[in-house]
Amino acid sequence: MFKKYMCLALCLLMALGTMSTTASAASSADALVASYVSFSDSTGVISDLPESESTVTASVAVSNNSSRASSVVLWVGKFVDDVLTDVTYQQQDIAGNAQDVTVSASLDGVKKDLATAADGSSYDRTVVKAFVWTALVGGKALAPVASLPSDNLDVVAVKKDGDVWKDFNPATTNYDLTITKTDPIPEFEFIVADNSTKVEMPDEFVIGSNTVKLTSAAGTEKEYTINLIDGYTTANGIFSDDFESYSGAMDAHIWTTASGYLDNMSLIDEGDGNTYVSIFGTADQQFPRLDTTLTGLDLGRVIEISGRGMLQQGSSSPSLSVQFRRSLQAQVSVLGVSNSNVSLFGQSFGGGVNFGTWFEYTLSVTYDGAGNATITATITGDGLKDSSGALVPSLTSTRTGSLSVLNLNNDLPLMFNTGGLDAGGTSSVNMDDIEVVYGPSNDATLQTLQYTADGVTRDVTDFVPGAAAPADGYRIYVPEGTPSVTLKAVPTIAQGAKAEVYVGGVLSADNSVAIAGQETAATVRVTAENGTTTADYPITIVIGDAVASTNIKLATLTYAINGEDPVTVSGFTPADEGGNYNVILPNGTTSVTLAAAPANANATYTMALADDTPVENGVVDVTSGATVVITVTPEDTGAAKGTFTVNFTIDKGMYVLDEDNGAPQSASSGIEMKTAVLESGSATYDYADGFVIGGVGSSGNRNSDYVLNGDGKNLGYTWTLSSDEYMPGTYNVYVKGSGYGSNSKDSFYFVYDEAACSPDSGLMFLAPAQSVSPVAEQAMVALNWVEGDNTITIPEDGSATLRILGREGGAFVDKVILIDTNVAKTIEEAEAEMSPLYDAVFTSEGGDTLATVKYGSDVVGTAVPTEGTYLGANSVPATGTIDALVVPEKEGLVGSWSPAVLQDGGTTFAPVYEEPVDLIFEDDFEAYALNASLDTQTKGWTNVFQAANFTAVANPDGAGQVAEIKGSETEKYPSLRKTITMQAGETYLFSGKIKITDDGTTRPTEYIQFRVGSQTINTIFNIGQGELKIPGKSIGATSSETAWVSYKIYVTPGATETKYVAEVTGEGLKDAYGNDTDKIIAESTAQLTGLVPATGTQDVTIIFNHNTGAV
Repeated sequence: MFKKYMCLALCLLMALGTMSTTASAASSADALVASYVSFSDSTGVISDLPESESTVTASVAVSNNSSRASSVVLWVGKFVDDVLTDVTYQQQDIAGNAQDVTVSASLDGVKKDLATAADGSSYDRTVVKAFVWTALVGGKALAPVASLPSDNLDVVAVKKDGDVWKDFNPATTNYDLTITKTDPIPEFEFIVADNSTKVEMPDEFVIGSNTVKLTSAAGTEKEYTINLIDGYTTANGIFSDDFESYSGAMDAHIWTTASGYLDNMSLIDEGDGNTYVSIFGTADQQFPRLDTTLTGLDLGRVIEISGRGMLQQGSSSPSLSVQFRRSLQAQVSVLGVSNSNVSLFGQSFGGGVNFGTWFEYTLSVTYDGAGNATITATITGDGLKDSSGALVPSLTSTRTGSLSVLNLNNDLPLMFNTGGLDAGGTSSVNMDDIEVVYGPSNDATLQTLQYTADGVTRDVTDFVPGAAAPADGYRIYVPEGTPSVTLKAVPTIAQGAKAEVYVGGVLSADNSVAIAGQETAATVRVTAENGTTTADYPITIVIGDAVASTNIKLATLTYAINGEDPVTVSGFTPADEGGNYNVILPNGTTSVTLAAAPANANATYTMALADDTPVENGVVDVTSGATVVITVTPEDTGAAKGTFTVNFTIDKGMYVLDEDNGAPQSASSGIEMKTAVLESGSATYDYADGFVIGGVGSSGNRNSDYVLNGDGKNLGYTWTLSSDEYMPGTYNVYVKGSGYGSNSKDSFYFVYDEAACSPDSGLMFLAPAQSVSPVAEQAMVALNWVEGDNTITIPEDGSATLRILGREGGAFVDKVILIDTNVAKTIEEAEAEMSPLYDAVFTSEGGDTLATVKYGSDVVGTAVPTEGTYLGANSVPATGTIDALVVPEKEGLVGSWSPAVLQDGGTTFAPVYEEPVDLIFEDDFEAYALNASLDTQTKGWTNVFQAANFTAVANPDGAGQVAEIKGSETEKYPSLRKTITMQAGETYLFSGKIKITDDGTTRPTEYIQFRVGSQTINTIFNIGQGELKIPGKSIGATSSETAWVSYKIYVTPGATETKYVAEVTGEGLKDAYGNDTDKIIAESTAQLTGLVPATGTQDVTIIFNHNTGAV
């Protein structure tokens, strides 16, 4: 007996050791689940040891969630002063899938045994403890130790959805958790310190209050309350006003421009606690309105606009309209309601509404992201009339209209406008319960897809969160003998959408699928929140071993800055099988942590820099930018790998606003692109690349003023600064421009987020009063940098607008630059960094240097002084020297201005850029046999027409060979032809050297031409007969007999028009003004349809053509 007792004691110690290290893992992974342990004697359940010796029985309920039988051991021991004095155990088999099987073990001769401690307190010497294991030796504990007597209510941990809930604190008994639209209702598991403590909680938690009750063996109770808060219904709210929150009178409150119309608004109490606003006309205003700009919107979701309205007739017949309006020039009328008409996008769908009756309206807006919106309008009420005038309970219409004029970017300018109000205030438009919310989502995807077999839950292999199912669905592999599989699917929109399991077209009530044969088909059907959109996820359950996956997708690809929350890499989706992604980081970022997780758990990946240097722990030094390559190796290592490249660049914290990222507000304003022109005779200067805004003043002499003006008042240009394209932050606004004012009036100013045009809300550029010194006026005429009085903020998730306006004095804006307030750069430094490089020298006829900017120097730029006209004292025009042109410098491009000498009559200066090119074709005529005809095989010409007219000869002016082309009696137009592939938007360089010899009887000409198929030949450049031409213009001339001439023709084709830039160098050239020069640079744009398509590529034959003569 003693030996057996010692053996059991040793077994206990061995099991205790196993429990302490594996209980947590086993309780979540094992298919056996044990309840709390209860103790009883002959009287029933007991909360303390009996006063007299009795038999005490420990009982536990065990469930087996596996189809295979398992054994359970209930070990019960009596401890006196922590020494084991008696022990018993019960080992019992639990059949597969058996639930709540009671296992019991009893000890005899147990009674309460109180003792006195050294400090005088009493304690229980005898304690009964119960252990639940999977085996007597080497088993795993299914639950903590249960003790009697015990009053222990300690909670060791709480698991939330299978993971330890880090926010749980045993001392805190009340918790609030907000459930968003994508959050499934969480599952909780309370793990107590003593398994004699009973834990009672709801089988499924719900939105609202959920109580978890703990009861110790001694009967003491403790409750925890977990409140699940509906965060998805309120999250759908965007904007609302029920007009109940005002203090007696209407105020601007949450409306953008209501402040200008408060005298036209009254709050009306209906007597039942409901208040609405009544809007009426006055002598000063007959079109009062309410409007606001909704920002930070997800325009990919349906947006619902609703409200109540009533038209009150007086001496006039009022109307109500809902509009999307950014400005007078950018507005769209959506819903119109009057007594005689109801319209959507200007098209009638009803006969109006009776005066004095309330009607309710809802606009369901679906924006396509490309400038168009489909809107369903629904109106209900007692006074509605159809087109025939008959009363109807409701009117509905769906139409699509253009919103492109609004330039929407995560925002929506919303206006509730009135019309037809009389000046005496007898008629009115009543409004109430205005609300803007997101409509039900049409997302029918899943965020998780799992299956449970034999009590173990696993993720479905190759499932991609948020993506549609592959065409052949998913395959689940289970061992032979598995009776069923339970599927668990959570929709991406967990609150509102639903996922159901169908087997053979029949709904499974508990999401289980009974295995029937080698393969069993099932379908998870997802119904979106809108109740109509559905998507199926086919699943095949296969008996046998799994096949290695070829999945190379990533489930997640994120980066984190300075320990902040991870952000998904821009452009990445879980459906990608590789890709190239660009991430712009805030100015000053030095490192990021890049993280990736393969969609398939058995796939692996490596992370390295572009030079193959491994990235340790995902930490990437991005001080100077970085490229990281993630290579995914699938479970099937012989299959193709996936490559994900992430390019990190640091945002400069500076932006140039120009015609490429803004929008003109009318046809008579916006951008006027120019080339810099200096005329030495009249000393005038036309600005380069500038915005012409404002209007011509009334004074006649202003028609010849120095500043070039537009032809309207308060015209301008608008930029929408979205966080999708611009780094969120606070920016200073700098403007480089000039302008006339009259008596200190502003020449131009900026409007920020469509606020009122005032010095407090906009950037003003004030002209000096006419009484100040002429120097001030000259400074105003020159291009000056001015900083705005206020900063602007681009929000984290949304956009800001910046609008420039000109006044009647006229103004010219050359540049607008935003600089982050955290960037320590002067505006001159910013201009240099954000502008192209000019490597230029300007000199006058006398040799005086007008401007010098050299590549690599420390000079930001040098002004070009010139004579200009400005308004002097008493507004009398005067002339003087003005620093008109400031040439900025930056590294990166090598260019020049040509020619470098200012000519009489005016010379055009244009920047030329030389960048690396991808070589498509070349022929230096060195590979042909001397004095032999050219051919197609040697260098790859598509056609040599005619070969007899082309000969490779020794260069008469130097080393090497050249091609000699001569006419003949049989062919006066020999040509070389090469077919290449071209596409819209790409720039192609055609270059070469030519020497034309006039034989006295013919005047030969060289042409470069394009031809697509059998289309008409289009000439892009010709030289000869004393003229140089590109499409649309003559750019200069050659002498009848010249030396070698080099040409470079840059061609940028488009679907409808093509841009040309020509650079011709050589002796004996004359520019377009007839001036002698050795270099000519010119550009033009010409209509040319059919050359290349808008998308895709086109084979184009390049013809180097010649007329008769010796060339």
